[in-house]
Amino acid sequence: MIIAVLDTGVDLTHPELKDKLVPGATFIEGTSTAQDDNGHGTEVAGVAAALTNDEAGIAGVRPRVRIMPVKVATAGGHTDDADGNPRVAAGIRWAVDHGANVIAFSLAVGDNANMRDAVAYAYRHNVLLVAASGNSGTHSSPYPAPAYFPHVLAVGGTDNHGHRQSYSSYGMKDLVMAPSVDVPTTHLGGGCGTGGFTSIAAPQVAGLAALLLSVRPGLSVDQLIALIEGGADPIEGQEGWDRKVGYGRVNAYRSLQLALAMPAALASVLLSTGTQIDNTSGQRDSLTSPNAPPEQRSVPAPSSDLPDLRDVG
Repeated sequence: MIIAVLDTGVDLTHPELKDKLVPGATFIEGTSTAQDDNGHGTEVAGVAAALTNDEAGIAGVRPRVRIMPVKVATAGGHTDDADGNPRVAAGIRWAVDHGANVIAFSLAVGDNANMRDAVAYAYRHNVLLVAASGNSGTHSSPYPAPAYFPHVLAVGGTDNHGHRQSYSSYGMKDLVMAPSVDVPTTHLGGGCGTGGFTSIAAPQVAGLAALLLSVRPGLSVDQLIALIEGGADPIEGQEGWDRKVGYGRVNAYRSLQLALAMPAALASVLLSTGTQIDNTSGQRDSLTSPNAPPEQRSVPAPSSDLPDLRDVG
């Protein structure tokens, strides 16, 4: 299982990350490796997949996963220059072609045909792109891509009490929330500390997506999105989908329950139409397409006879 981190690179010698790396790439002129020279990408990678059970540092969301560092942002963290969009689009395609299962994207670029084509390419190859919603605090941004694109799961940020942070951008159809304040993670140079904002919320959900794929390897992008959204907890008194918090705060345990409740034989089949599975009858349910409007969305109810989720990882 591989999570590609499209960012400023990753600290290739960090003790919490180095043994989990697969070959990466750089699209930044003047660099020859995906070594991080900013720190942002290292923080994103640590949240998703830092080593676990090593009695040191922190633990990532997905224990048994590989990290693919793809350097698409400059040392200044910028992707908003004239070359930013082509670099990012090329990075997405490279990650897909080299075996990524999930792409964690905590940057923002302009909306253009090149980016949309790259995101569509990932979707056609069944690779989920998880993107930070942004920190403008509004429903629009000068650089809204790719969180607003179809088939991309956007992630906003919550505070330590589970409420939406005022800076968390919103309005995406496929939106969930995750903690974005003082989240433990890896730092450039070999240490650990904390990170924040929606950049740190997104890799938590990328890690969850990898967890779901570990128990149901055949899940499609649409099914992954539906399971994560369907397992989310409502926040701020919401009832159903809300434009500011989407489907609510992610609940990894609940989403894993939903995935495990799906019949294994059917879960291994890619349902490119986006239809969901009724776990009680084993039949496909055409009324629960993840592409339906939010009010029509649903996911399988959890079974009462499930494996011990402590064995998942």
